Amino acid sequence: MGKMADQMSARCHKCHQHANKIHSPSVALSILMSPWSFAQWGLDLIGKLPTAPGQYKYAIVAVDYYTKWVEVEPLSRITTENVKNFLMKNIYCRFSIPETIVTNNGTQFNNPKLIEFTEGMGTRMLFASRLLETLWAIRTTATESTGETPFSLAFGTEAVIPIELTVLSGRVEGYNEDTNAEGLQLDLDLIEEKRDRVDLHNQVYKQRIARHYDSKVRPQSLGLGDWVMKRVMTQPIAHDSTWEGPYEIVEEVGPATFYLRDRDGIVTGHPWNTEHLRFYLV
Repeated sequence: MGKMADQMSARCHKCHQHANKIHSPSVALSILMSPWSFAQWGLDLIGKLPTAPGQYKYAIVAVDYYTKWVEVEPLSRITTENVKNFLMKNIYCRFSIPETIVTNNGTQFNNPKLIEFTEGMGTRMLFASRLLETLWAIRTTATESTGETPFSLAFGTEAVIPIELTVLSGRVEGYNEDTNAEGLQLDLDLIEEKRDRVDLHNQVYKQRIARHYDSKVRPQSLGLGDWVMKRVMTQPIAHDSTWEGPYEIVEEVGPATFYLRDRDGIVTGHPWNTEHLRFYLV
């Protein structure tokens, strides 16, 4: 009796439409190692400067956070349009789209037109009134993925922080001007070994994250010719359907990612991942 009920519900279209959403991942986590180059830039203005030929009195400066690459352009006037032109010419068209641009709260940066422009390009604008203190905290705090602070990975030793001067640490209390330079040189000699350890630590960290993610995976094997229901992406109201379809899988474009075709022969405009699909028994 129970088996017969399962078979009937498997072919019931209404049952598929109102079935519970699938919250478990359907495929194992793929670890992506490719970095995002020139992902974060600092942006600022310099001036007023002595007037140069062309009536240039100011300069706009952008610095990449990782490589410290600098882009500079002279300006005769500070306008939102000049800032947009600088970003387009010197950042977007030269280095690709950054994830974040960090700057101060000046009206030439913090205004609706520039924010709309950067968001339209896919970039977040961060306005930090205490930017230096924030960066200092980030650079001197160990991250879980590396186990080290960014400062130590860059310079081979940890920065002295205020608490070490209040409650004297060993290196502060035992500071010796004659031996300190020798110790700093030794740290620099060992920095490559530290970075190798960090790389191994980072790989182990990613494997641990992947294991935790994969433990929740409920494999769902779908292939060409299978029929599926597609999750309704808008928030359902009351007794609205949570799934729509059915659709036939007509093309595989990546791991567990497919183009779908409905019963009228119309192919979906973009591919769908199995996370949002549910097998439909025809």
